[in-house]
Amino acid sequence: MDKLTSMRVFCRVVARENFSQAARDLHISPAMVTKHIAALEEQLNVRLLNRTTRTVSTTEAGERYYHICRNMLADLEDAESSLAELGSRPAGTLKLTAPVDFGVLCLAPAIARYLALYPEVKIDISYQDKRVNLVEEGFDMAIRIGTLADSSLVAQRIMPQRMFCCAAPAYIEQHGAPKLPAELRQHSCLTYTYSSTNNEWQFRREGDNQAVRVSGRLNANNGRAIVAAAVEGVGIIMKPEFMLRESLDNGQLVKILEGWEIPSSNVYAVYPHRQYLPAKMSSFIGFLKEYFGEDA
Repeated sequence: MDKLTSMRVFCRVVARENFSQAARDLHISPAMVTKHIAALEEQLNVRLLNRTTRTVSTTEAGERYYHICRNMLADLEDAESSLAELGSRPAGTLKLTAPVDFGVLCLAPAIARYLALYPEVKIDISYQDKRVNLVEEGFDMAIRIGTLADSSLVAQRIMPQRMFCCAAPAYIEQHGAPKLPAELRQHSCLTYTYSSTNNEWQFRREGDNQAVRVSGRLNANNGRAIVAAAVEGVGIIMKPEFMLRESLDNGQLVKILEGWEIPSSNVYAVYPHRQYLPAKMSSFIGFLKEYFGEDA
């Protein structure tokens, strides 16, 4: 058995938690998958996987070996890609994931411009707000907004994004506008399912930092749905400027707590730690930084 192939098979089994699904991904038979795993266990003289009729899980040794294999295979892929793309234009398929609202409203036009500049690149993008495991799900890069919890990923800031706290005039007329952040606890605040801060809203003024855990009558996993509800007077929202600009400009929403500063929410390009970035990735990151800019 070729050991590198066996390592790739092992990593795929762990990622999919299933021998048959790993076999389909790799276009080999389940029996061949079993042979590769058995060969590794025999060479290492240790059991790597616990297997039942329904599930596959790693042993303690298997979990450690999985991380070793994943890093080694990633380094090998990077080295090969860097040599293959040395001196060439960006080419190949770039697989991305991005938040739905930012992806559709802001990123889609940028992608169209990028593709016009680099005709040899194809982009496969998945718009989803739930954060995914880039390595296990085969993504090259993710666009993310807000706090980055996964320290194993490399992050490059694309641009800052100002945050505003807003409500509809009808809501303010009926319930009044809070004068202090702490008063938000007495208001209906519309919350976002995948908030990186667990819906703890941050404010500061002249050295006074306040964090307020908010709640209300509506929680949703889509930002535009929350904005639409706020426009109808359901409650108060805190969202990035790109989602609020139109509603603020036409008066459907107004800013509240304007005497308080809200920390900006940065937009990042994140990707698994690699020593060598393929040209398609480095060019795309550089393009986004230039396209959006600091004042976008």
